Amino acid sequence: MEKLMRNAYLIMAHGNWEQLGFLLQLLDDENNDFYIHIDKRVQMPNADQIKKNVHYSKIYFTKRVKVKWGGYGTIDASMVLLRNAVKRRYDYYHLMSGSDLPLKTNQEINDFLKKHMYTNLSKTHMTNYLAYGGVGEEMVRARVSHYNVFVSFFRTKPWYLGIFFKKVNALGYHIQKAIHVDRLKGTGLTLYKGSLWYTISHECACFFLKNEKTGKRWFGRMTFSGDEYVLQTLFMNSAFRDTGFIPEKENMSQNLYEIDWEHTKGDGSPHLFTAEDIARLDSSKNLFARKFDKNVDSKVIDYLFRKLTGHTEEINDQE
Repeated sequence: MEKLMRNAYLIMAHGNWEQLGFLLQLLDDENNDFYIHIDKRVQMPNADQIKKNVHYSKIYFTKRVKVKWGGYGTIDASMVLLRNAVKRRYDYYHLMSGSDLPLKTNQEINDFLKKHMYTNLSKTHMTNYLAYGGVGEEMVRARVSHYNVFVSFFRTKPWYLGIFFKKVNALGYHIQKAIHVDRLKGTGLTLYKGSLWYTISHECACFFLKNEKTGKRWFGRMTFSGDEYVLQTLFMNSAFRDTGFIPEKENMSQNLYEIDWEHTKGDGSPHLFTAEDIARLDSSKNLFARKFDKNVDSKVIDYLFRKLTGHTEEINDQE
C-alpha cells in the first residue's frame, strides 16, 4: 500500500471557533497533525472542545504571541508553530489561518503533493509552494526599507483616527525619501513580496528557522506588512529559489491558495467567499482557499463541508 505523506497543518486562529472546527474535521487524518496558535489578544477557547473535532489527528497548542494586522506578529506566530512542528518531522508544513478551508479531500491533497514533489527547477529537492513576486513600486518597497512608525494604529477606531495615522505615516515616507533613508542598503538583497500562507518541505522549514533572527533583523521592526516580505526574500535569495512550484501548466497559484483580491473592499483583507462564489471554488485547481466567515455566509462553508465529506445528496437537495 502506498505510503501517504505526513502533513503538519500550522493554524493561526483568533476566534470563530465553530468554523475552526469545520477546518479541523475536513483535514482530520492519521497522517495529519495540527499545531494551533491562538492570538494572545483573545481569550483562550476550551482546548478540549476543539480537540473533539478530530478522531485521527493529534492537536498541539503552542505558546501564544500577540498578532496585529500589518505587524510582525504573524511571522512570530508562524515561527512558533514551525518550531514546534519540525521536532516531529513531517513531509510538508502548511501555514493556514482559522478563516481558511481546503478545497480538496485529504486523498486529493496527498496525490497532488506526490505528483508534484519535484515539479521545480532543481528536480532533486522537494517542491515548495510559496507565493513570491518582485517589488518594483517604490512605495511598496518603502514598507520595509523605511521606518513605518504608526502601522499599529492604522485600524484604530473611530475610523478617522486610523486615516489620520495613515496620513502621518505617509508624511514620514516623503521625509525619509527626501533624506535618502534605506534600511536595506548594503544588504545585497533583492526584495520579494507575497502571501504569507505556504506549503513547504522539512528542509525549507529548517532553513526558515535557521534564518529567523536574520529575517527579524531586516523586517521585524517598524515595517508595514513585513510578514509579506521576510520569507519570500529569504527564500528567493537562497538556493531554495529553484525549488519553487512552477504553476503555469496547472493554472494554480504558487502557494496553492484560491484568494480573491479583485473584489476586496480595500481594507487590506481579501474578499470573503460566499455562496455566490461556489462555482469559482468548484472549478479551482488550488488545494486551499481563503477567506471565509461563518457569520457572514455559512452556506458556502456548509456546501464545501458536505462536498468534501461525501454528502453530495444533501447538496443536490438544496439546489
